[in-house]
Amino acid sequence: WINDEKSAGQNLMAAAKNHNSWIMFFQYATTSGVEVTFLNAASKYFQDEFGQSTETAALIASGVGWVNLFATGIGGYVADLSYQKKGMRGRMLWQFLCIFVQGILTIVFSSVNNLGLSIFMLIITAIFVEFSEGSSYGFIPYISSHCEGSVGGIAGAGSLCGAVAFGLLFSQSDDPRSAFLIMGGCISISAFLTPFISIVGESAWFIEPEIGEAKYTARSWNAAITMSSPKMRRQGLVMTRMNSIGTTIRNLLTKGNSVTGLNIEDSDSENGDENGDENSAKLSKILEQASDNDDDDEASKPHTPFDRRMTDRSSISTTI
Repeated sequence: WINDEKSAGQNLMAAAKNHNSWIMFFQYATTSGVEVTFLNAASKYFQDEFGQSTETAALIASGVGWVNLFATGIGGYVADLSYQKKGMRGRMLWQFLCIFVQGILTIVFSSVNNLGLSIFMLIITAIFVEFSEGSSYGFIPYISSHCEGSVGGIAGAGSLCGAVAFGLLFSQSDDPRSAFLIMGGCISISAFLTPFISIVGESAWFIEPEIGEAKYTARSWNAAITMSSPKMRRQGLVMTRMNSIGTTIRNLLTKGNSVTGLNIEDSDSENGDENGDENSAKLSKILEQASDNDDDDEASKPHTPFDRRMTDRSSISTTI
């Protein structure tokens, strides 16, 4: 009842209604789209501005592609480390930093007049472009687990739209330096979209995760609860608490008289009712103490980030 099957069209509509998908659309335009633009425009830029031959300019521009071999992976790796340390807020901070610095470096690149320094700035800028791409990739699984492909499709479309838009900018501009300057400004502005990313059950830029969902640490249940509708989340939380109480009762009964002090022997005498009332009172008291201790322990524990990228969904249906 949590992971109900939906058609591809319904998944696409759900992804399109999620504002996080469109933030990724614009940020992919200023990361992956910028990479394609650099590959296309850098060669002509070095020919026109520094008088390089076609072969030499193409070789210099190819450096943007070569850094992709390692920089994208590093960007994603640092994003994961940030998530482990600070939750989703750490991932968002790394995303903002990469995109904003990428824009500033692009602006600086447009103003450099020395060939050697310009090549150096091109490589440094390309590294941060790839950092931003690797960081952006890490958001897709968290936005919506049940329509992850649709979210990725919307974000990927942003990459192509960004490449086309910036390509038109360079084709219509007489001064490539001005085009790089405008592109750098657009990149830096897009970084300020990052604080508006909000994912259910995760820390946000300005607010902590919802207390009602953050207190549960069972990863399979967290994944099931947080990727469902609000009604399903409430049902899931109730089910989790019921399972917890049931487990506590079973543990108490199996420990016997020596631990709980309960008299669970069957009796047909008149004392049977009295024993039952006594057992009920003791059991209620023990459950109240266990509940209080459980709440205190959970309140003292640091927030464990949810793992929404659940692979074994069969375990949920089995538990239910």
